[in-house]
Amino acid sequence: MQGDPHGSPFFMLICNKKKRLIVLEEIHHGNELIFHLKLLAMNKLAYKTGFIGFVILMIVSGCSQNSIFKAPAVKIQGKWRYETVKFRPYNSFVNQNITDQYFGDVVEFNSDNSLSKFTQNDTLPGTWSIQDNSTADTNQGQSLVMALSNSNGTVTISYLTNLYIGSKKITAYENRGDGTYYYVLKR
Repeated sequence: MQGDPHGSPFFMLICNKKKRLIVLEEIHHGNELIFHLKLLAMNKLAYKTGFIGFVILMIVSGCSQNSIFKAPAVKIQGKWRYETVKFRPYNSFVNQNITDQYFGDVVEFNSDNSLSKFTQNDTLPGTWSIQDNSTADTNQGQSLVMALSNSNGTVTISYLTNLYIGSKKITAYENRGDGTYYYVLKR
Protein backbone atom coordinates (compact mmCIF):
# COMPACT_ATOMS: atom_id res chain seq x y z
CA MET A 1 0.00 0.00 0.00
CA GLN A 2 1.28 3.36 -0.88
CA GLY A 3 0.07 6.84 -0.38
CA ASP A 4 -0.47 9.17 -3.28
CA PRO A 5 2.55 10.80 -4.93
CA HIS A 6 2.00 14.04 -3.01
CA GLY A 7 2.82 12.39 0.31
CA SER A 8 -0.67 12.56 1.85
CA PRO A 9 -1.45 9.74 4.27
CA PHE A 10 -3.40 6.70 3.18
CA PHE A 11 -6.15 5.42 5.47
CA MET A 12 -7.77 2.04 5.45
CA LEU A 13 -10.79 1.52 7.65
CA ILE A 14 -12.04 -1.91 8.59
CA CYS A 15 -14.99 -2.60 10.88
CA ASN A 16 -14.99 -6.10 12.33
CA LYS A 17 -17.82 -8.13 13.88
CA LYS A 18 -17.13 -6.92 17.42
CA LYS A 19 -17.93 -3.34 16.41
CA ARG A 20 -14.35 -2.26 16.66
CA LEU A 21 -12.92 0.12 14.12
CA ILE A 22 -9.45 -0.78 12.91
CA VAL A 23 -7.53 2.05 11.29
CA LEU A 24 -4.46 1.24 9.23
CA GLU A 25 -2.69 4.48 8.57
CA GLU A 26 0.25 4.91 6.24
CA ILE A 27 2.35 7.96 6.98
CA HIS A 28 5.38 9.15 5.06
CA HIS A 29 8.01 10.52 7.38
CA GLY A 30 10.96 11.57 5.32
CA ASN A 31 12.13 8.51 3.43
CA GLU A 32 10.57 6.13 5.99
CA LEU A 33 7.19 4.56 5.57
CA ILE A 34 5.45 4.10 8.93
CA PHE A 35 2.28 2.10 9.47
CA HIS A 36 0.11 2.83 12.48
CA LEU A 37 -2.53 0.38 13.52
CA LYS A 38 -5.22 1.93 15.67
CA LEU A 39 -7.99 0.01 17.32
CA LEU A 40 -10.90 2.18 18.29
CA ALA A 41 -13.77 0.67 20.21
CA MET A 42 -16.99 1.99 18.80
CA ASN A 43 -18.98 0.44 21.63
CA LYS A 44 -17.36 2.71 24.25
CA LEU A 45 -19.98 5.25 23.27
CA ALA A 46 -22.69 2.64 23.87
CA TYR A 47 -21.35 1.98 27.39
CA LYS A 48 -21.21 5.69 28.19
CA THR A 49 -24.72 6.23 26.81
CA GLY A 50 -26.04 3.28 28.82
CA PHE A 51 -24.44 4.53 32.03
CA ILE A 52 -25.79 8.05 31.55
CA GLY A 53 -29.24 6.60 30.83
CA PHE A 54 -29.06 4.52 34.03
CA VAL A 55 -28.14 7.60 36.09
CA ILE A 56 -31.02 9.58 34.57
CA LEU A 57 -33.42 6.69 35.28
CA MET A 58 -32.35 6.56 38.93
CA ILE A 59 -32.81 10.31 39.32
CA VAL A 60 -36.24 10.26 37.67
CA SER A 61 -37.43 7.25 39.69
CA GLY A 62 -36.37 9.04 42.88
CA CYS A 63 -38.86 11.77 42.03
CA SER A 64 -41.80 9.54 41.12
CA GLN A 65 -44.63 8.36 43.34
CA ASN A 66 -43.54 4.72 43.04
CA SER A 67 -39.92 5.28 43.99
CA ILE A 68 -37.96 2.38 45.41
CA PHE A 69 -36.16 4.81 47.70
CA LYS A 70 -39.20 5.83 49.76
CA ALA A 71 -39.64 4.70 53.34
CA PRO A 72 -42.10 1.82 53.88
CA ALA A 73 -44.40 4.11 55.89
CA VAL A 74 -44.70 6.32 52.80
CA LYS A 75 -44.99 3.50 50.24
CA ILE A 76 -47.84 1.82 52.13
CA GLN A 77 -50.09 4.86 51.97
CA GLY A 78 -53.10 4.52 49.70
CA LYS A 79 -55.73 1.92 48.84
CA TRP A 80 -54.85 -1.76 48.59
CA ARG A 81 -57.10 -4.67 47.60
CA TYR A 82 -56.65 -8.31 48.57
CA GLU A 83 -55.22 -10.19 45.58
CA THR A 84 -54.47 -13.54 47.28
CA VAL A 85 -55.07 -14.91 50.77
CA LYS A 86 -53.84 -18.38 51.75
CA PHE A 87 -54.33 -20.20 55.02
CA ARG A 88 -52.30 -23.09 56.44
CA PRO A 89 -53.60 -24.70 59.62
CA TYR A 90 -51.01 -25.58 62.24
CA ASN A 91 -49.64 -29.13 61.88
CA SER A 92 -50.48 -29.12 58.17
CA PHE A 93 -48.40 -28.79 55.04
CA VAL A 94 -51.29 -27.85 52.77
CA ASN A 95 -52.22 -24.24 51.99
CA GLN A 96 -55.86 -23.42 51.42
CA ASN A 97 -56.75 -20.58 49.06
CA ILE A 98 -59.33 -18.46 50.93
CA THR A 99 -59.19 -15.39 48.68
CA ASP A 100 -62.96 -15.64 48.09
CA GLN A 101 -63.58 -14.67 51.74
CA TYR A 102 -61.76 -11.38 51.09
CA PHE A 103 -63.32 -10.65 47.70
CA GLY A 104 -63.88 -6.91 47.30
CA ASP A 105 -62.13 -6.02 50.57
CA VAL A 106 -59.95 -2.90 50.45
CA VAL A 107 -57.61 -1.44 53.06
CA GLU A 108 -56.73 2.27 52.92
CA PHE A 109 -53.62 3.41 54.80
CA ASN A 110 -53.54 7.15 55.52
CA SER A 111 -50.53 9.38 56.19
CA ASP A 112 -51.73 10.12 59.78
CA ASN A 113 -51.48 6.37 60.61
CA SER A 114 -55.23 5.89 60.47
CA LEU A 115 -56.72 3.22 58.26
CA SER A 116 -60.04 2.03 56.95
CA LYS A 117 -60.85 -1.53 55.97
CA PHE A 118 -63.79 -1.72 53.60
CA THR A 119 -65.48 -5.13 53.52
CA GLN A 120 -68.67 -6.19 51.75
CA ASN A 121 -70.67 -5.71 54.97
CA ASP A 122 -68.86 -3.06 56.98
CA THR A 123 -66.27 -0.30 57.16
CA LEU A 124 -63.78 -0.79 59.96
CA PRO A 125 -61.74 2.21 61.17
CA GLY A 126 -58.38 1.73 62.81
CA THR A 127 -54.73 2.62 63.09
CA TRP A 128 -51.52 1.18 61.68
CA SER A 129 -47.78 1.27 62.35
CA ILE A 130 -44.68 -0.36 60.93
CA GLN A 131 -42.15 -1.86 63.32
CA ASP A 132 -38.56 -2.84 62.64
CA ASN A 133 -37.84 -6.32 64.05
CA SER A 134 -34.15 -6.36 63.17
CA THR A 135 -31.66 -6.82 65.99
CA ALA A 136 -27.92 -7.23 66.06
CA ASP A 137 -28.36 -11.04 65.94
CA THR A 138 -31.25 -11.42 63.51
CA ASN A 139 -32.64 -9.64 60.50
CA GLN A 140 -36.33 -10.45 60.63
CA GLY A 141 -37.41 -7.37 58.71
CA GLN A 142 -40.44 -5.29 59.40
CA SER A 143 -43.92 -5.93 60.71
CA LEU A 144 -47.23 -4.19 60.19
CA VAL A 145 -49.48 -3.73 63.22
CA MET A 146 -53.13 -2.92 62.49
CA ALA A 147 -55.74 -2.20 65.15
CA LEU A 148 -59.29 -2.32 63.75
CA SER A 149 -62.53 -1.45 65.56
CA ASN A 150 -65.81 -3.08 64.61
CA SER A 151 -69.29 -1.54 65.03
CA ASN A 152 -69.54 -2.98 68.58
CA GLY A 153 -66.32 -1.21 69.60
CA THR A 154 -64.29 -4.41 69.78
CA VAL A 155 -60.67 -3.84 68.75
CA THR A 156 -58.87 -6.53 66.79
CA ILE A 157 -55.11 -6.30 66.50
CA SER A 158 -53.37 -7.90 63.53
CA TYR A 159 -49.61 -8.41 63.62
CA LEU A 160 -48.30 -9.10 60.10
CA THR A 161 -44.69 -10.27 59.81
CA ASN A 162 -42.18 -10.69 56.98
CA LEU A 163 -43.58 -7.52 55.52
CA TYR A 164 -42.67 -6.55 51.96
CA ILE A 165 -43.96 -3.26 50.58
CA GLY A 166 -43.34 -2.55 46.92
CA SER A 167 -44.74 0.23 44.81
CA LYS A 168 -47.67 -1.94 43.69
CA LYS A 169 -47.63 -5.00 45.95
CA ILE A 170 -47.62 -5.87 49.67
CA THR A 171 -46.94 -9.36 51.03
CA ALA A 172 -47.07 -10.43 54.67
CA TYR A 173 -47.74 -13.37 57.02
CA GLU A 174 -49.97 -13.45 60.07
CA ASN A 175 -49.94 -16.15 62.75
CA ARG A 176 -53.31 -16.56 64.45
CA GLY A 177 -54.61 -19.17 66.86
CA ASP A 178 -55.79 -21.46 64.07
CA GLY A 179 -52.82 -21.22 61.68
CA THR A 180 -50.77 -18.99 59.38
CA TYR A 181 -52.26 -16.58 56.86
CA TYR A 182 -50.39 -15.29 53.82
CA TYR A 183 -51.59 -12.04 52.23
CA VAL A 184 -50.88 -10.43 48.86
CA LEU A 185 -52.38 -6.98 48.40
CA LYS A 186 -52.17 -4.90 45.24
CA ARG A 187 -52.98 -1.32 44.31
